[in-house]
Amino acid sequence: MGLQGPSRNMTVSHHTTSERGSTRSCLIALQGGPKSSEAIALVEHLLQHVVLGHREGTDHKKAAGPATIGKLRRAVGALVADLLNLARLASNSRPAPSGAHGLSPSDFPASLLGFGRDIFRLVIGSFEANGFLDMAVGKPRWGVAFGEVHNLGGSATAFALTPRFLEVARDLGVTPDAWRGQWRLSERLPAPPIGQAQLICLRARKERVGGTKQPAEDMDVNYQAPMVQQIVQQMDDLNGYLVAQDIDGLLFRGMRRIFNDGDQPGFSWNKGGRFYSLPGSQAYERWNAKLRQGLITINGEQTIEVDLRASHLTLLHALLREPLDTEVDPYGIPDWPRQVVKLWIAQAIGSGNPRPRTWSRSSQKEFEAERPGQFLEDCFPIREVGAAAKAKHPLLVALDPAGITTLDLQYHEAEVLRLAMQDLMLAKDIPVLPIHDALLVSQSHAKTALEALKIAFGDYVEGVTGLPPILLPRVTLKGA
Repeated sequence: MGLQGPSRNMTVSHHTTSERGSTRSCLIALQGGPKSSEAIALVEHLLQHVVLGHREGTDHKKAAGPATIGKLRRAVGALVADLLNLARLASNSRPAPSGAHGLSPSDFPASLLGFGRDIFRLVIGSFEANGFLDMAVGKPRWGVAFGEVHNLGGSATAFALTPRFLEVARDLGVTPDAWRGQWRLSERLPAPPIGQAQLICLRARKERVGGTKQPAEDMDVNYQAPMVQQIVQQMDDLNGYLVAQDIDGLLFRGMRRIFNDGDQPGFSWNKGGRFYSLPGSQAYERWNAKLRQGLITINGEQTIEVDLRASHLTLLHALLREPLDTEVDPYGIPDWPRQVVKLWIAQAIGSGNPRPRTWSRSSQKEFEAERPGQFLEDCFPIREVGAAAKAKHPLLVALDPAGITTLDLQYHEAEVLRLAMQDLMLAKDIPVLPIHDALLVSQSHAKTALEALKIAFGDYVEGVTGLPPILLPRVTLKGA
């Protein structure tokens, strides 16, 4: 039994943004621009013959002044730089990912972009009117900071360049394949130093209303507390190293850590703590693996992901000192699709409930993405899947008394990554980017990063339990 995705036999020229789907889009930052003479000429051509011409045909009574023209030029360059970067991933059987960006006024901080929403709307309106842009209008979302993923029921508007645009660009000597030599994702002056208030985000517990988790409120942080100062210093060291590297195909400003349940008894900076891109950067940790490895280079080299397989399940066994054969696929159970078993285990650990009666909304949503219109419970009853999963992993039967939550496991996972990053970057001079349960590293350093993750896992578990670890994780190279 297996899950099959939809077949894709269309050519690139027939794809629209609606056909690309939400999993084939990523947030764009709109902070880049041209750097070659060909790219500069393309931006100027678009500005003069597309944008300003479109503007004159609308209700604007005054001719655009130098300041307006400068903002329009920046917006054109930023949009094309981002979308051509994504266009590099197009193939005959698969379209390029679309670029997503909100259209509310708060999505256009002038100090960061150099133009506002009205300028941008004029640019995308002119591109669309000339057949240069496919656009899928998003849904409003609330409580999401600029630069973060839109995961609260809404979606950002998605954009993709059309074949017509690519033909015009090609005539002027600009192609997606030549992107690295022609465009940059950050055109402004270097970002100011990262302040300590940017490095740590503390959030209260998420409350449920009608069964739906609400956005967690941000909490004040006491930056004089010794533990907070230690975290700030760790982040300063890692960010200081990373921002000095040549990270291309991605707008990277640095990392922060987001901690959770700060208002709960017993909180001691030990809940959540995952690494995220700073607001204003591109949230690469939300991209899929193919997107990251296809776009991002580190110091001019292609990248690969070094992945802790079944990270939470492995950590749970290691911390409770229960045996686990890490050489065997933990989600591989005869007669059940691997992805369905994985969904059940993730839901059980996430809720701390080994006897869930219904599939969660997120499980159903992920299942329906592969099988549109089908219901997970109808195809795979949760009690039957749970019985099979618990038979393979008896530890899951005792989730309640173990008292280890998803936020605990996220924290342990993040600390393992931190130890590995400190070793790789600060001791071995090997830059890596964290992705929750994995590290993105240049291909030539993949084996070193793989061993560093294993060692960090063992050292961390021994530090927490006070005993040598009874197991080490299976670390794999994703996409190798």
